[in-house]
Amino acid sequence: MICRYCDCFANGLNCQNCACLNCHNDSRHEEERTKAVAATLERNPNAFKSKMFKFGSYETISSIY
Repeated sequence: MICRYCDCFANGLNCQNCACLNCHNDSRHEEERTKAVAATLERNPNAFKSKMFKFGSYETISSIY
């Protein structure tokens, strides 16, 4: 079973040396992983996009605070 709470999965990556146990988010379970990614994207098209915002300059960042 794919652990969708896994940081690797949330970042669109296969697990490699992370803390997950028996996660199946790896190349050996690619079919299951592909289905889980598709189901996640169906519910939230932005699920695997970066959560970080990009700003044009330091002034933009400092004006927020």
